[in-house]
Amino acid sequence: MRFSVPTNFSEGFLDRLPAGSVASVYGKLPQDCVGGGRPSFMLPAVSRAGLKKHVEDIHKRGLLFNYLLNAACLGNAEFTPGGRRQIRSLLDWLVQIKADSVTVAVPYLAQLIKKHYPRLRLYVSSFANINSLPKALFWQDMGADLIVLEPTSVNRDFDTLRSIRKGIRCGLELVANNACLLNCPFNEYHQKINAHASRGHSALGHAAANFCSLNCKFLRLKDPVNFICSDWIRPEDAHYYEEAGIDSLKIAGRARGADFILKALGAYIDKGYKGNLADLFPFFYGNGAPVVSGEKKEMLGRALRYFPRLLGAGFLLNLKITRALSEFEVYIDNAALDGFLEFFVQGGCKKKADSRACGHCREFAKRAVRFPEGFSKDSLLSKYEELLNA
Repeated sequence: MRFSVPTNFSEGFLDRLPAGSVASVYGKLPQDCVGGGRPSFMLPAVSRAGLKKHVEDIHKRGLLFNYLLNAACLGNAEFTPGGRRQIRSLLDWLVQIKADSVTVAVPYLAQLIKKHYPRLRLYVSSFANINSLPKALFWQDMGADLIVLEPTSVNRDFDTLRSIRKGIRCGLELVANNACLLNCPFNEYHQKINAHASRGHSALGHAAANFCSLNCKFLRLKDPVNFICSDWIRPEDAHYYEEAGIDSLKIAGRARGADFILKALGAYIDKGYKGNLADLFPFFYGNGAPVVSGEKKEMLGRALRYFPRLLGAGFLLNLKITRALSEFEVYIDNAALDGFLEFFVQGGCKKKADSRACGHCREFAKRAVRFPEGFSKDSLLSKYEELLNA
């Protein structure tokens, strides 16, 4: 199994990547005319000159660089003369700095790139929501070299994974450690919120309200089975996906520090992790394993870059939400999840149309999920509910 790894552009990060397992490194400018899947204020600062140098360093190590153009919505800018000029200018620059591939989520960009930039390999983002063979064939026919499948609906659906693998030729990749709700009802909405916040052409500028994240944590605290009804892949279970024909796993976490990225990557390379599985999830900041002080400082610095714009973007409410999210703690005992995935590999989940009528995930939640001593789940639930109604 090969891995697609995020870069946070920090000094020395590339030197710490283990040799032999990494297929490509992905990243992007914190803001550009297309945007991506994370709000600008969450991302590490890097200039065009800095990114160009980073790509050169990646190539010196024999690795490939993938630039993300994976916004789920461009606000119709792609259909204006000015918007098209900006997009073409960005793509011209990516070819100039020798980016190897680009990841897109909308068909317009795919068609544009295949017609005018044939040197760039075309990767399709999980934000394109490909979860069936017909959708995969559509993108393959458009020229996709690799498809990142939609994780919340297919990561535990092995019948669909095998069907897609059997029916297409291009590469297949899954997100390993995203930890979203299975069939998340907020998924596509969240993608669009972040797309606009990465371009800056929205009412909140380069910020994004944490509405979806707050709902996500609220639903998990309300019913802990939702920690298990998720799309994460245990490092120990990666071989099942390889056997199903998946070519590579994508490590999520480009908003996090180098230590987190390398820890998550190392667990999947080692095919095992002892302790709290939530340590590997990039959006579970308050998971009982403290974020290193340097990472906290870096995150604060990113937010301060956009502080004047954030002030006019519901700043105080967002600050309250962010603080409340940081109080969230959970321990998911990875060892207690041994044997969990076999049920899905054998197609058992397909036999239960309503997960509430199936006891499999709930039984493993009882074994594996617990909250730290002194953690008041009910108190935090009340706080979350109050913020959701603000």
